[in-house]
Amino acid sequence: MLEHYGKSYKKKGTQRRAYTTAICHCGNHFEALLDNVKRENTKSCGCYKEKHNCLGTRTYKSWQGVKERCLNKNNQSYSSYGGRGIGFCDRWKKFSLFLEDMGECPIGMSLDRIENSGNYEPTNCRWATPTEQANNRRSNLLITLGEETNTLAEWCRIYNINYKNTWHLLRKNTLEDIVSKI
Repeated sequence: MLEHYGKSYKKKGTQRRAYTTAICHCGNHFEALLDNVKRENTKSCGCYKEKHNCLGTRTYKSWQGVKERCLNKNNQSYSSYGGRGIGFCDRWKKFSLFLEDMGECPIGMSLDRIENSGNYEPTNCRWATPTEQANNRRSNLLITLGEETNTLAEWCRIYNINYKNTWHLLRKNTLEDIVSKI
């Protein structure tokens, strides 16, 4: 959502409409209908559509979604992100700087935090595949065999064993015992 401040009224024909001064993601200040800003019908000063052609792209939607989850207390996912302390760096509040740091979102990928409990910032983010994302959840079961640590799902792929059966067997066995019986 755009930041906005102030309220002024203008008469257009017979109607009196409320306007606000909004601050675009690019830093430009512009005047917009207050209702459109509140309903999120006005998304920028026009720069993304005209200058960058980014509005509506996967990259823009990813940036906007992450920003909302971290900063908007009314977002349904806020409790899992901003609500548990996951921050969104100030530099990335401008889409153009996010785009400069991360580049376009490659097809089939989405934004991922390398350190799952860390903030959304250039040194802790990457474009990742769905598999990489799934292996980077805080709910994953991590198992070390020898010198290598992987999620249970990764070990099951490596050894070509059924995840659900292995998960149940782990109640009474170690992964080493399960793998040794293959």
